[in-house]
Amino acid sequence: AMHGLTQRPSLVPELLPDVPPSRPGPVHFSLDRVPERERRGIYREFIGRSVARLDIEPIRDAPFEADFTLQSLPGLQLISGRVHGSCNRRTRELLADGQDDFTMAVNLGGPYIVSQGQGEVVLGDGEATLVSAADLCSFTHYPPGDFLVLRFPRAQFAPLVTAAEEGSPPAAAAAS
Repeated sequence: AMHGLTQRPSLVPELLPDVPPSRPGPVHFSLDRVPERERRGIYREFIGRSVARLDIEPIRDAPFEADFTLQSLPGLQLISGRVHGSCNRRTRELLADGQDDFTMAVNLGGPYIVSQGQGEVVLGDGEATLVSAADLCSFTHYPPGDFLVLRFPRAQFAPLVTAAEEGSPPAAAAAS
């Protein structure tokens, strides 16, 4: 299982969310050169546990692929590329990490099933949803699995929501 990690040792510190990249610019992650039988395990341990803080389980009815680019900016992470063939969950155990970021998941291709609490939505091509990392949630993407994710701290977003709730006109205008 070390095969993929030894090929990309420089990715480890650059992808950890709490460690700034040692060089500016985007970081590309791909499992294309990793033998297929090792891909899910590497993705689960490297990305799931260290980067995204997700429990990653394979799904039987889709091939697995992971090829994406991560760009960290002040107060924002942009992730774009292709990931499919796994169910990715924020479990009760993982919620203990205290992360409360918001994630805007934009589906660019293939059925994308997103669950939060008791609700579930199947995003079609071009559709998006907002998910809280502070709550139980799951993401399952089927081929082609193209996506764009914007991840940002709740603290930056909360004042905007509070201001909108206090003013109320934006919600009323949107409803009429």
